[in-house]
Amino acid sequence: MDHADLTQPLQSMIKHQVQNDVTIPGVIMEIDAPRIGFRYSGAAGVVGFESGAPLTCQHPVRLASNTKTYVSAAILRLWEDGRLDLDAAIPRYLPDDHIRIMRDGGYDPDAITIRHLLTHTSGLFDYSDCDDFEALVASGTYRWSRIEQLQGAMDWGRPYGIPGEVFRYTDTGYIELGEVLEQLTGQSYGAAIRELVDFERLGLHQTWLEDFELPPEGTLPRAHQYLNGVSNYDHDASEDLHGGGGLVATMSDLLTFHRAVFTGDIYTDPATIDVMLSTIVAQKGGPIAYGREQKPGEYRMGIFVLDLDGLTDYQHGGYFGTEAAYFPKLDVTIALTVNRTDSDAGADLLRRAIAILREPISASDRAP
Repeated sequence: MDHADLTQPLQSMIKHQVQNDVTIPGVIMEIDAPRIGFRYSGAAGVVGFESGAPLTCQHPVRLASNTKTYVSAAILRLWEDGRLDLDAAIPRYLPDDHIRIMRDGGYDPDAITIRHLLTHTSGLFDYSDCDDFEALVASGTYRWSRIEQLQGAMDWGRPYGIPGEVFRYTDTGYIELGEVLEQLTGQSYGAAIRELVDFERLGLHQTWLEDFELPPEGTLPRAHQYLNGVSNYDHDASEDLHGGGGLVATMSDLLTFHRAVFTGDIYTDPATIDVMLSTIVAQKGGPIAYGREQKPGEYRMGIFVLDLDGLTDYQHGGYFGTEAAYFPKLDVTIALTVNRTDSDAGADLLRRAIAILREPISASDRAP
């Protein structure tokens, strides 16, 4: 098949998405399908409604919760190196003030393990998905610390359940994993991820932890990302910085990382990916998170395992419109951004892109 027969419908798809939805400023999509030797990079729309400058594939964005996959990979690298026990209680790795705040908030940290944090089964209330937090971040100017966000989780809500009982997505667990990385490496958690995942070897030259690292030389300014029509460009990064989010990257870098996780280029032991794809199957799901039903067993360690039209999909998304997905049956990786939250456009584009790629790849598998 001529690759133009794939490139043209993909480019038309993202162009039409922007043209037909005036709330979406722009789309960037990156696809790698090595089984048919196909690589696609496409962009449509603008960097921001304010400027109207054309959006390109070289514009980075805030990854938000896609950062969790990087955090999980770094934690598992520490586990591979024998520096961390996934089933150890968290007081072994966290500072006394964090543990004291949890105890005062009605939790038993001695019953919470690193594995619970990784799989969102700790029972820790999600500070970032409640009205109290949203009211405080509305101005975008407040400077948050990790410990303030942990205290907010104690003040604004109650435990979802005892550890292992309830699956409920929670940024609180991942900011604590960010603290674990810092305690064990003596670095910012961004620098720890950079070293443990080995950005240099993977060629991740346009990925950095906002506020803690400078944008790499030559990197374009971030594209604007929107909530209710308002750009988060000037929002203080600290509202989503300490482990649940914080990384900024191009979609090309996000694709490279996401593919590396599932094709054996990050872990020293190939069996570690099986650990990453294991979970604690809770008895029940907790309250809806970010409009999503909580289904026990679908979240592993920093990754959702979903079904997309009969295909297994290792996927994670970010609040402001990013998606990264790997389809093992097709050996296809897709990274994209629609630069707007509260939209189904990213998931829809993912589904439509796979529909375009599925038959050519299947045909190549059937060819003698």
